[in-house]
Formats: sequence, C-alpha cells, structure tokens
Amino acid sequence: MSADHRTVYIDFEIDKRTLFRANLGLAKWRLLAGIVIFTVFAALVVGFFWYVDEQLILWELSPLFLGAPLLSVGGQVLRLHATCRKFVASLPQDQRSIGYIFSTQNDGFDVSSGSSFGHVSWQDVTGITEKPSYFLICKNPLEIRVLPKRAILQDSDLDVLRSIFKEKLGPRARLLND
Repeated sequence: MSADHRTVYIDFEIDKRTLFRANLGLAKWRLLAGIVIFTVFAALVVGFFWYVDEQLILWELSPLFLGAPLLSVGGQVLRLHATCRKFVASLPQDQRSIGYIFSTQNDGFDVSSGSSFGHVSWQDVTGITEKPSYFLICKNPLEIRVLPKRAILQDSDLDVLRSIFKEKLGPRARLLND
C-alpha cells in the first residue's frame, strides 16, 4: 500500500445497542427541550399553589408534576429503544452484515449489505461526525448511517479513515482530533 493510495475495509454486524446510542445522541436536544418545558411548567404550577397558600393540594398533585416529565421523556427514550430493537430484529441475518470500503483513490465509498452493493459519492455526503464510539455519515437529515469504531480493527486504519474523511470532505468532516 503506497502512501498516496490507502484503503480501509470495514465489516460489521448492526447491533441494537450501537444504533440506540447513536439515535439517542441525535435526539438529546429534543429530550432536553422536553425536560426544560416540563420543569418550567411544574415550577409555575408549584409557585402558583405556594402563592395561594394551598400546600396540601400541591402535595397531593406533586406526583403529577414529577410523573408527567418522567413519562414524557422516559417514554420517548423507551420508544426509541423499542424502534431500534424492532428495526434490527426485522432485518434478515444477511442484511445485518454491513461492509464499507473507503479509499483515497475513489470519488466516494462503497457499501454492501446482504446481496446489495452500492457506491456513495463524497458530493452526496453532507457531513461526517465522529463520536467517541462511532461515526455518523449523513447523506441528508433523514438518511444517517452509523459506523461503529469497534468494527475498525487497527488504530492505523482509524487514522487512515480520519485522513480520508478530512481530505474528501474538508470542513464537512467534524472529527474529534480536530
């Protein structure tokens, strides 16, 4: 392998845990907004009952102020987990295996899943974000691929992959070591 032609082959099986963590990371701002909205609402209601000197009613209704945020945010997290679990379970075994080929010589990267094979141009990639345990490859806001770092067997391949992303995408590659 010469210095100007580097290729990284990555093969892994989709697992619900990595998929759930990636989706939870993408939804964290919406979940945080839900927590803030319910906290402000609960503070206003508590303040009102405290102001009108009805602590007994406040005490009786307090499970509602604690339960509503827990159900709204906790319910969304559980729904997200169930969706990821059902998605992985619905895939046939051969489609759970994903393969990527990244090369400095190509104008994109190759993806294989089951019996299918495709090529994704770097021009079609809107961004790549590196997280501590995975990469997010975004084609558009609705099509995001998760590439777990555990599938990259050698640290040298991880460095090559980062350099390919930086070379091909420039500022659209948001990497941790930048």
